[in-house]
Amino acid sequence: MSVHKTKSGSWRVMWREPDGTQKQKTFRRERDARKADRAIGTRLELGQVGVAAEAGPMTMTQLYADWRVTAEATLASSTVAGYRAAWKHLEPIVGYQHVRSLDGPGCLDTADVLRRQGLGRPTQAKTLALLSTLLRHAILRRQIPAHPMRGVVKVPQPRRARVVAPPAPEAIWRLARTLAAADDRAGRILVLLVGFAGLRPAEALALDWRDVGKRTLNVDKTLVRGTVRSRTKTGRSRTVDLLPALETELVAWRLEQGLPAKGPVLGELWNDDAYRNWRRRSFQPAATLVGAGSRPYDLRHAFASLLIAEQRNILDVAAQLGHAPSLCLDTYGHVMRELAKGRKVNAARAVDRARKSVGAELAPTEREGRGR
Repeated sequence: MSVHKTKSGSWRVMWREPDGTQKQKTFRRERDARKADRAIGTRLELGQVGVAAEAGPMTMTQLYADWRVTAEATLASSTVAGYRAAWKHLEPIVGYQHVRSLDGPGCLDTADVLRRQGLGRPTQAKTLALLSTLLRHAILRRQIPAHPMRGVVKVPQPRRARVVAPPAPEAIWRLARTLAAADDRAGRILVLLVGFAGLRPAEALALDWRDVGKRTLNVDKTLVRGTVRSRTKTGRSRTVDLLPALETELVAWRLEQGLPAKGPVLGELWNDDAYRNWRRRSFQPAATLVGAGSRPYDLRHAFASLLIAEQRNILDVAAQLGHAPSLCLDTYGHVMRELAKGRKVNAARAVDRARKSVGAELAPTEREGRGR
């Protein structure tokens, strides 16, 4: 456990989980960092001897505030934001109640209230998942002896639309060319890493030059709140095949950057705000123009479809994407069925052909400029 002041003036808490994972969280104020440091230290110390932290009687609002200190130090900002939104639905129902008074029937009543309010299934699921998380925290804080929701309330699972429309390789190259024309060189490489290597955007932003080989990419980090964490979304590292056309682009980008031996492939300037601004101001207009999806994350489907068209088995596709095989099959099952009776397409050749095809599609002004 340690608290350090960063060069930017913020305060960083660093600690190691029992499984050996190194974690960190940045705060604007020293007071908040010290508070989080104490809370995490207590959790880790008592966990080692099998003792739960104890507190006086709490209302659910107080329990949420107590849980949030640890949550903000350990969860991604998007996850915390989702729970914060869920709490707005939950607080009017249970916030005033004492934790020890919330029993099984009370949890069932809470689920009924959410249902009668007309909330969608995804919102109900997220809100009840937060309630379950808070009650687990209450057990750790020795507020209650057992989980009152267990066996009483079934969290509704949202029906997700799993149909995906993978962008064609030509669309990825057109998007990359559009970004380059707008002098967004780093954004161009980000798009290519997501579209042709299947990296999640946060994984691409955390990619280090030491992870880039001649034939593979090593994916074992992710960028969260401007800080690189030594783990991916699923907690597992993976090795991704590096297509020759993408390898050529990375070599050219590395030369442009002065042949760095290490350091972030996409540079040091990315954080949550910078990424959101780039997505809104640079990516979305360019993607709309070329028809390449609405989110950078959607470009991963292009890489998945390339592997499926190459007739790789589900285990290999899942391993390349960092998915569980069941999730991969659930997400891309219809793509596999669509391509099952088609001819086998070599991914490297398909990407290279698309690159040459798009490269030949020069606008008249571009051709005139090259003629001069």
